[in-house]
Amino acid sequence: MQPKLYIGGNYMATTNLVDCPTCTTVETQPFFTQNYMVIVRNDIGCEQKIETLVTVSRERKVFVPNVFSPNGDGVNDYFTIFGGVGTTNIKSLKILDRYGNIMFDKTNLSLNNLGQGWDGMHKGIMQRRQEYMYVAEMEFVMVKL
Repeated sequence: MQPKLYIGGNYMATTNLVDCPTCTTVETQPFFTQNYMVIVRNDIGCEQKIETLVTVSRERKVFVPNVFSPNGDGVNDYFTIFGGVGTTNIKSLKILDRYGNIMFDKTNLSLNNLGQGWDGMHKGIMQRRQEYMYVAEMEFVMVKL
């Protein structure tokens, strides 16, 4: 049974996923599904064991809108990418018009931050309604095994 955590007077961690091996409260952020056993011992040697399976989903949720309306009404005025748990950053985002001209090009955008997205402007001019393409490079939480 790996990894095992022993918490209390006699503490031992057989995993490197704990943030503080001498604390009575331990947090971990596992990268894969695994069993955890926590053993708590008090000063007089009484012991309680708890075992649980922590399931880690490798699903990476990303939402890219298919339309936006940069008309200044405060609703859908910016085009950006939204991400959930496991998604950390938009490494790069490019918006191109139908002829391949780059309308927007930014790197290291925060997820879910509308103000960092494209507002429909290019060189100070609001672009017309048409089809645009995007190219995005995303960063995800990854595990090194």
